[in-house]
Amino acid sequence: MVGGSGDENGLSAADGVGGVCGDHEGDPWSYTVEGSNPALVAAALALVVAAYLLYNVDFVQFQGRYLYPALIPLAGVVAATLPACRARLRWRLPAFREASLAQLASAIALMLKNGATLPEALALAEALESHTPAAAPLARWRRRLEAGQGKPADWDAENRPFPPLFLWLVQRSGEDVAAGFQQAADLYRARASYRIEMMLYGALPVAIVLLGLMVLWQAAPGVIWLTRLGDFLYLVGSF
Repeated sequence: MVGGSGDENGLSAADGVGGVCGDHEGDPWSYTVEGSNPALVAAALALVVAAYLLYNVDFVQFQGRYLYPALIPLAGVVAATLPACRARLRWRLPAFREASLAQLASAIALMLKNGATLPEALALAEALESHTPAAAPLARWRRRLEAGQGKPADWDAENRPFPPLFLWLVQRSGEDVAAGFQQAADLYRARASYRIEMMLYGALPVAIVLLGLMVLWQAAPGVIWLTRLGDFLYLVGSF
């Protein structure tokens, strides 16, 4: 739903951004599940592959079931890499990019309305987006503000992944920067909802066709059996 009060939208946006990005510091391996160790995961994979190869030296049985033990370390690899990839892709994919812009703008607007300064709000937003493409422009804006330069009106348009329209909405608000971020949040929230609806409407016909093919695939053996039964009964009756 696009509507709702600014405080509620901002709070949910801040929680959403924090939940997606998390509080991870250091290298990408910090995204691993608590207690996991990359060296152990690599060693487990190596042992499984080595056991598979050694077994097939004496007994040639290239069967996938012997690789089932590798599913556990592979699951660890997915758990280690998926959050980092998701954090980057959500700023590049349509609909998800607009939703990320709306969440971040709403969170900054909420912080400004509750007494935080613009550098403080940008610093928190930068920490939340530390592993995404949005971190670099947020850090640049914060440094310029802390140095006494670069009000929002002076921010240039080359700040990907923030589009020029986002910056224009913030800059046109003048001294009321919180209102500018809130307007940007409302606009991009509406855009995200529209694009998500369009994607769902586009996927619906494909899903119906696939479902029909699945039903046809399941029903085909029964139809063939009934056809053969009819032919058999016809032959029996002709004697």
